[in-house]
Amino acid sequence: VEMAQRTLVLGSYERFLMGFDVSPSSSPGQSLALSKTLSLAAHRGAVKCVASASSGGMLASGGTDDTVRIFDIEKGLDMGALSENDATITALRFVESKHLLSASEDGAIMCWKTGGTWEHVRTLTPGG
Repeated sequence: VEMAQRTLVLGSYERFLMGFDVSPSSSPGQSLALSKTLSLAAHRGAVKCVASASSGGMLASGGTDDTVRIFDIEKGLDMGALSENDATITALRFVESKHLLSASEDGAIMCWKTGGTWEHVRTLTPGG
């Protein structure tokens, strides 16, 4: 069975996003090889969550600076920040590559339309 190359992206408490290509290793005794492909100072505080769109290329990260950062990792572009949240971003999820959901410590869940406009569609709040 041949393993396809994969990309691993992780966030750090030091505000960085790091990306690695994961592939089968040619070295004896090692099953996988990592090669660093991405290093970005993504937030003003710790990175708490990362999500990628299933269609590839789009990456979102959330942090303690109350922002969601959007990146096109295929083109190496910082697409900007979504900054309407009022608390640390704790979870992100792309839905069919058409929407991005962001959840924050205050219990709010925001829905954003993807595709260039990044329009804020709706906010769900606890008890409301």
